[in-house]
Amino acid sequence: MLKKITVNTAMFGGIIAFVNIFTAVFGSKNSIEGVTVLVSILVLMQKDLSRNPVRNLIKLVSLNLGLGAAAHVAGLSLWSGLVINFTAMAGLGYFLSSDLEKTAVVPFGLQYLFMLYAPVGGEDLVKRFAGLALGAVLVMLVQIAFRKKEGAIYSENSEGENSDKVRWAYAIRIGILTAISAFIVEFLNLSQGRWIVYSVFAITELYSECCRQRSLERLQGTAIGATVALLLFTIIESDTARTFIMLFMGYMDMYTRRYRDKIICVTVSVLASASLSGDVGLASIERLFYVAMGVGMALLANKFIFESKSSECGSGGFESVSV
Repeated sequence: MLKKITVNTAMFGGIIAFVNIFTAVFGSKNSIEGVTVLVSILVLMQKDLSRNPVRNLIKLVSLNLGLGAAAHVAGLSLWSGLVINFTAMAGLGYFLSSDLEKTAVVPFGLQYLFMLYAPVGGEDLVKRFAGLALGAVLVMLVQIAFRKKEGAIYSENSEGENSDKVRWAYAIRIGILTAISAFIVEFLNLSQGRWIVYSVFAITELYSECCRQRSLERLQGTAIGATVALLLFTIIESDTARTFIMLFMGYMDMYTRRYRDKIICVTVSVLASASLSGDVGLASIERLFYVAMGVGMALLANKFIFESKSSECGSGGFESVSV
C-alpha cells in the first residue's frame, strides 16, 4: 500500500508539474489542452504505436491539428457547428474503435470537446496548434521510450463484418448525440450546459448494456458528489481550503476503480472549482440537472439508434477526467 501511495503521489505531482509547464509555455487559455495531452499519453500507453513511429506520428499530428481546426470552426456558427460536431465525433467513434473499445476515442474526444468549450483566437490560437503538434510528438516519444513488450492491443479477431456494424452504430450515435446536445446548449445559451455534452460523450458506449450500467453509475456518483460538495462548501468558505479540496479529490481519483466512485471525485472537484466564483448550491443543482439531461439523451439514443448488445463492459479508465 505504501508503494502505491508513493507511486500515485509522484504521478499526481508530475501531472500538476506538466500542466503548469504546458500552461506557462502555451498560455492559461490553453491549460486544459495540457490535460488532454497528458491523458493521451497515459491512455495510449495501452497501445503500441512504436512499430511504425513515423507514420503514426504523422497520423497523430494530423488528427490533433484537424480536431483543433474543427473545434475552432464549429464554434463560429450554430449551424455549421451542428454538421462539424457530428462529423468530428462520428469520425472519432468509427476510426478509433477498431478494437471495439473506447480506449483511443476517449483522449481525442475529450480534447475536441474541451477545445470546443474553450475557444481562443489570435496568438492563443497559434499557441493552441503548436501545443497540439507538440502533444503528438510527446505521445510518440513516450511510446518509443516505454512501449509495452506485448505489442499492439488492435485485435485481429475483431475486424469482422459484425464488428464493423457495431462501430458504425456507435459512430452514428455519438455523432448525433454530440451534435444535437451541443446545438441545444448553444441555442438555449445554457449556463454550464457543456456538462450535458460531456455526459453524453462519457456514457455513450458501443454496447447497450454498458451504456445503461454507466448511466446509472454516473447519476449515482453525481448525486453523491453534489451532496458532499454542498455540505462541505456550505461549511467551508475559505477559497484556499476549497482549492485544496479540489486538488485532493483529483488525487483521490487515482485510487478509484469503479466508475461511480470516479464520478464522485470528479463532481466534488468540479463543484469545488465552481464554488470559488459562484453559488455552490446553484452549481450543484445545475450539475445534477445537466448530467441527468445528458444521461436521458444517451439512453434514448442507445435504445432507438442502432442498438447493439453485449454482456461485457469495460471499466472506463480515464473517461471521467475533468467531465
